[in-house]
Amino acid sequence: MRESYRLQKQLHLYNLLQAADKKIILSVGYIGKEIVPYSVIEKKMLKLLHQLAEQLTAVANNIPVK
Repeated sequence: MRESYRLQKQLHLYNLLQAADKKIILSVGYIGKEIVPYSVIEKKMLKLLHQLAEQLTAVANNIPVK
């Protein structure tokens, strides 16, 4: 999970935060009982970062967030 975040954070999160002059504290935990393949973790992490980016963009543009 850390590797998936490490590889995607710059493109999908850090650049957006710098452009919006924002800082966040982010913690992600895995609580599943099964060990899932890396491809599943990567896909879910990408989805999480996209959703977070959408919310950050909305906040930066003064649009109410759901």
